[in-house]
Amino acid sequence: FTPADHGAITWERFTKLFRDEYVPQVEREHLAHEFLSLKQKTESVTEITRMFHERAMSYPEHVSTKQTRVSRYLSILRRDIREFMANSSYRTLTESQTNARRREIELEIQAREEEESRGRDRRLVQSQPAMKRANSADARVRDQKGRTCGK
Repeated sequence: FTPADHGAITWERFTKLFRDEYVPQVEREHLAHEFLSLKQKTESVTEITRMFHERAMSYPEHVSTKQTRVSRYLSILRRDIREFMANSSYRTLTESQTNARRREIELEIQAREEEESRGRDRRLVQSQPAMKRANSADARVRDQKGRTCGK
């Protein structure tokens, strides 16, 4: 490069030259595969979003437009979040990330409420007087008498 070329180089051109020079082809292919196969498993939306951004910076060709970026992001989310979001259209990545996080919070609240409800049901059964529980068990035994096992 001449000094005039240094001032005229774009960021995209610089990063391509840098990658070509310092990142072996096999490593680039591995990183591209890692990005393309990225899926949310146990990570939170915040964690998977961070991972998405880190990998997308290395492979802008896979997310070159706003729409491909949003589509790619939605495809990495857990199914229960993605299905909820599929009914809406998102113009920006920020919009889709915000709504993914909102949905994750809603799901966490629902799970907590269901767990609390199951806990209340268990406590209710356990708080029944012992005599009432015993009578219920006796009734089941009485119902069983006289029945054969079908042999």
